Amino acid sequence: MEQATPAGEELPAMASLEEVTMTTEERLREWPKQFVRKGLEQGLEHERALLRRMAARRFGAETGERLTVLLAAIADADHLAEAGDWLVQCDDGDEFLAQVQQIARS
Repeated sequence: MEQATPAGEELPAMASLEEVTMTTEERLREWPKQFVRKGLEQGLEHERALLRRMAARRFGAETGERLTVLLAAIADADHLAEAGDWLVQCDDGDEFLAQVQQIARS
């Protein structure tokens, strides 16, 4: 009879049906949470990209580039929305970046 494992190696212990079922149930419960997290992350990245584009168009490419670093530190949709509010309210790129920097620190 041929061996299923290389010589000298032991076969791993078989998981019980209960252990396999629990693992499957845990995965099934975790999948919706993972999809929601991934969707939120994609939404935040889309909003960051939109803010960068709008800032570059309004205040110039350099402001858009500098904004990239600041926005990376913001992981909350409400704070990104606040940055969008400042984009409309500020008169120049330096003022806008200063406001976003304060948001990123909070």
